[in-house]
Amino acid sequence: MKPHFAFFFLFFLLASSLVAGLDSYQTTEKSIDTDLRQALRRTLEVHDGDKITADTVRTYRGFITIDALRDRAYLSMKTVRRDGERRLEMVPMSDCSAATVYDMSDQRLSQVLFLMALLWAWLSLGGGRKPRAWAVVPCDVVWRIFPAGVADRRIVGNLVYSRRERLFYDAHHCPVHLTPMQHRLMELFFSKDNLRLEKQEICDALWPKKEDASDTLYALIRRLKTVVEHHGRLKIESDRGRAYFISEDFS
Repeated sequence: MKPHFAFFFLFFLLASSLVAGLDSYQTTEKSIDTDLRQALRRTLEVHDGDKITADTVRTYRGFITIDALRDRAYLSMKTVRRDGERRLEMVPMSDCSAATVYDMSDQRLSQVLFLMALLWAWLSLGGGRKPRAWAVVPCDVVWRIFPAGVADRRIVGNLVYSRRERLFYDAHHCPVHLTPMQHRLMELFFSKDNLRLEKQEICDALWPKKEDASDTLYALIRRLKTVVEHHGRLKIESDRGRAYFISEDFS
């Protein structure tokens, strides 16, 4: 997947979460205002609007339909100008903070979209993929596997070779099963700093008495490729048929 598409979709999810949350918040604000006004109107039908008493407040709160708002609502007298005259009027009030309104609003859609954005970001950053070869065998694990020290081992990709034991291990400290000929060839590769062997060098080491071992070598390399790719995430590649070398496969 192209990086710009992954970023665009992440931005879309985050923006959708923000818009959904804001819309729910504003809808709740309007609902609170509407409920307070209708409660006051019904209260004024029962009580005189010139003064606020405990009975007036109880009646007012009894007409409020939003349960979470009932204990936060109160009445106040406010000076207003009507027809050029100043006079006192009873107005509905509440002590709902922004956090309270948010808590009263339905934020489920916003939260679901935000969680989807987090999941998408995690997947886009490689959370669902296999770790790269160099990250699979951390140093502390290798020390526990091979307490004999650095000189005893060589790590290439996900393969660890113990010189003391003359064994190959995968990233999970499981021995890699090789045929005797495969094992000998891998030791030859790991004895080279550049992991490169000339074709004739391999033939002389493995089949010194055979006049032409090209076909035998080709068959051995073909079978060994599958093993090292599976256990070590490594590739055995050919240099125009003159030499073979091991490279790390990060695909």
